[in-house]
Amino acid sequence: GQYSKIFAFEPDRRNFQHCQEVIKKNRDLSIELFEAGVGERSEIAQIQLMDSSSCSRIIEDPASHTARLESNRDEVQIIAIDDVVEDTKTGFIKMDIEGFEYPALQGARRTIMRDKPLCAISVYHKPGDVLAVMDYLHELVPEYRFWLRHYSPANSETVLYAGVN
Repeated sequence: GQYSKIFAFEPDRRNFQHCQEVIKKNRDLSIELFEAGVGERSEIAQIQLMDSSSCSRIIEDPASHTARLESNRDEVQIIAIDDVVEDTKTGFIKMDIEGFEYPALQGARRTIMRDKPLCAISVYHKPGDVLAVMDYLHELVPEYRFWLRHYSPANSETVLYAGVN
């Protein structure tokens, strides 16, 4: 419950508006909200907007998507976490960003190395993410210890935790 600031990122316009409403109702929270996704570097990307049966996600290869999806696309700003937090001490990083966790962690490289924050990273979106994310975090902070927890009877909701204690 004790923190100095929350940095929150939401690239989907509808979800961003909902986040703004929640923040307005909770003015005592120190939250800086960005209408952007997070990635390895600042750039413009395309997002597949959510519908009633799916979550919005960054389109990693726009050329491979079919024409029927064109109406559900939007351009979004992607920013690196390092560029936002700058020298703000970071104690916790949580990500469930539909398969874009690895590039987002790459954009938080300096912050992770400097502050060694507790991390809770979803690793179920892409095959191989468990080991890729764990290896990357261990490369940045060799003293990290890891825990893996699965929260669902289905093949989703698996979270990798990393911490130094």
